[in-house]
Amino acid sequence: MSLAIVCPVVKERSRLLEQQLAPLSRAKKVLDNPNTNLFLIDGSFFLLPSVEGGRDFEITILLDSQNPASFRRFVRALPKRFGAKLNFWSEYVETMTKRFCQAFDVRYAKLRFSQISHDQCPLFHTDYVTVRLFQTLNGPGTEYVSDDNLNRDGLGKGCNSKIVLNYDKVKRANTKDILLMRGDRWFEGKGLAHRSPPIEQLGLNRLYLCLDAVKDPSLVRY
Repeated sequence: MSLAIVCPVVKERSRLLEQQLAPLSRAKKVLDNPNTNLFLIDGSFFLLPSVEGGRDFEITILLDSQNPASFRRFVRALPKRFGAKLNFWSEYVETMTKRFCQAFDVRYAKLRFSQISHDQCPLFHTDYVTVRLFQTLNGPGTEYVSDDNLNRDGLGKGCNSKIVLNYDKVKRANTKDILLMRGDRWFEGKGLAHRSPPIEQLGLNRLYLCLDAVKDPSLVRY
């Protein structure tokens, strides 16, 4: 494909992505309300390329929103099956990270970009982070519990029946939805209770993008 065709396509794709991520600018103000621990962006309009199946993988990198080199490290870490779509995922992750960091007034974000085929986090839990962006790119979305359906005293006790008051009211994000989940570091004991959906027995896998806001990169653990 010639540059004359590629450049307009890339520019249009970038414009659409910026438009879809515009709600991110409101997330911090919304999550600063102690009674609101989730800001969800509808992902139904995101046009994402399919990715061939293969082995599970996990890429964990500290991204510097002001340093292009950190994004090049991400691209080099992608499995070979992403080959024809490297440019897309490079641009997608870089744009997402920059807008996320801008929205929450940080320079750094800890990235996890992974494919899993096992039940990663079967228990409902909260994360000890300030805020986490989570987007399921392929497969079932994250399950979460609203505060009116949650027994916080049951968290960490090893049993979902002690956490969830009514399983019929457990919510699940749609594939491609972007969840901005407040963690317990923002307001102690006010993080969003969530879990990975069960997929192992169903023979499914999930591809996901996860970003944690980082104020001090020296404290990041892998």
